[in-house]
Amino acid sequence: MNPLTGYSICIRDTVFPITGDNDEELETDILPVLLDHFPTATSVKNLYHFAQVSYRRQFARFDYGADINLDMYEYPIPRKYELENVKMRVGLFVGENDFVSTVEDVAILKQNLPNVVQHLVIPRSKMNHADFFLGRHMNEYLFSYIFDVLRTYESENVMNVSH
Repeated sequence: MNPLTGYSICIRDTVFPITGDNDEELETDILPVLLDHFPTATSVKNLYHFAQVSYRRQFARFDYGADINLDMYEYPIPRKYELENVKMRVGLFVGENDFVSTVEDVAILKQNLPNVVQHLVIPRSKMNHADFFLGRHMNEYLFSYIFDVLRTYESENVMNVSH
């Protein structure tokens, strides 16, 4: 029996429902390392904030409740992040099968950012959120788009942006 079979089932049952499934890109060799560290890259507070943003459909500061919000923010309701003030050029890449950053959500983000220089739905129907950092074939499906954006702007001073 392959000892990684259990890891594959674990990923399929725990990660794919969150990120979107894509067995073709699943790199079983790194699953033991991934599972040793997942989800230590974040905190419960970050996950709760993500849930707040998702539920309210507003990209706003963390909501501690009216009393604490008043102390922290001087407002009872957390204010939205002012994305129109983002000056850096931004490339937005999304997968059709991404359950975390959906095609629709990224389109909304694009409307709110003033300097989007690239907005691309990766032309791969199974592309999910985890594929962006774990996919075994991203050198074929993603990197060329990122490199194109970087090459386009590499000679410009990154501090000299519009607005």
